[in-house]
Amino acid sequence: MRNLGFHLAELNVGRLLATTDDNHLVNGLGGNDSLTTLGGFDTINGGLGNDTIDAGGGDDTILVSGPWAGFDSVTGGAGFDRILAGVA
Repeated sequence: MRNLGFHLAELNVGRLLATTDDNHLVNGLGGNDSLTTLGGFDTINGGLGNDTIDAGGGDDTILVSGPWAGFDSVTGGAGFDRILAGVA
């Protein structure tokens, strides 16, 4: 993997408030997750359950499970965001 000059953190959590502008790969657990990130190019996977996702600034990819596996509330924030449903 080529170092692109930025930090990427992978987090597997049930509740997250990311307090840096680093790039994050966030995997929610199977429950009702609250995931909030600030700037950076984040990939957020809400997983199963009723999730609240606030991606903050940056160009983010947000993966939600679709209505059969939970009801998600998603705020993309500033930047160009991709929201993919039914892929968790």
